[in-house]
Amino acid sequence: MSEQNGTTNGTTTKAYTPHDHLVTIKTKDGLKDYYPAAWRLYELNLRFEEANFSSEILFMDIERNFVIVKCRLYLGPDYEMSHKKTQAMKQGLLSQLDKVETAAKARCARDFGVSTELALDWDDEPVDIAASAESAPIRETLQSSLSGKNPTRPQSNGHVSNRIEAVQELFASVYSVQPEQLANQWALFVTSVLGRAIADSELTEEKIARLHGAIIAAQREQAQQSKQNGATHKPAQTASSVQAWFAKTYKVAPTDLDTRWSKFKVYILSTDVVDDNLTEDQLNKLNSAVSQQYQKIVAARGQRKASATEVKAS
Repeated sequence: MSEQNGTTNGTTTKAYTPHDHLVTIKTKDGLKDYYPAAWRLYELNLRFEEANFSSEILFMDIERNFVIVKCRLYLGPDYEMSHKKTQAMKQGLLSQLDKVETAAKARCARDFGVSTELALDWDDEPVDIAASAESAPIRETLQSSLSGKNPTRPQSNGHVSNRIEAVQELFASVYSVQPEQLANQWALFVTSVLGRAIADSELTEEKIARLHGAIIAAQREQAQQSKQNGATHKPAQTASSVQAWFAKTYKVAPTDLDTRWSKFKVYILSTDVVDDNLTEDQLNKLNSAVSQQYQKIVAARGQRKASATEVKAS
């Protein structure tokens, strides 16, 4: 879109100019200007007020952290009846599902003439997938979609129940959840990430992917904190280490630590036990309670980041 000056209700306005939003990125060919996908979608909305998107997951592999997303862009309320429409696919990391979906939408926008001269192949770099028999479902999904024979339901590498079990296993590992507490803490985690309680039997492919992404994000944050602190996220099961983690997670001031730690022990264990007499089972319960709070903090932080991203994109 070219830069123009106009007058609306007596007020001079400046038209949206894509070049004002270019950023410089480093590529294998050196530094280049890049037009961020969020601004491309913003420009699309300015140029086509009736534009609508629909998206679906064509394939996802939890074990290999891989996903293929298909997006449709069309004018008006219905894709089939639209006089101008397009579709595009994007593959990427399952843990970055939102980013992959945004890139697929940006590809569609390019088909509508948005940023054809500014968009680089930055969004088109493929994710390495081993050239083996395991990659056959991916090729079949791409071929069927490109030929117009879309799968009736998202492809995947196993039954839904098996994938949920795999994600739950990862969840328990990352958050140090004991087997007897998994059902309860998993339900809390689902609610914190998806915004409401959903039974495992009702979890869709996309919801499973978002849960998986939240766990991966928490795992990365733990690794980063471990690197900064020179220690692993999960502390040794001693009274002093669990207490220290409690203080860090709940942001307890040193002057209040003894009082709040004592109250915390009574609340979790239903009895007052001095630190030296805490059993291994009691330490595990205290540690799991702190893990649950930490999980809520990470999930809330992820939601805030996602909301901020959506605001910028809009």
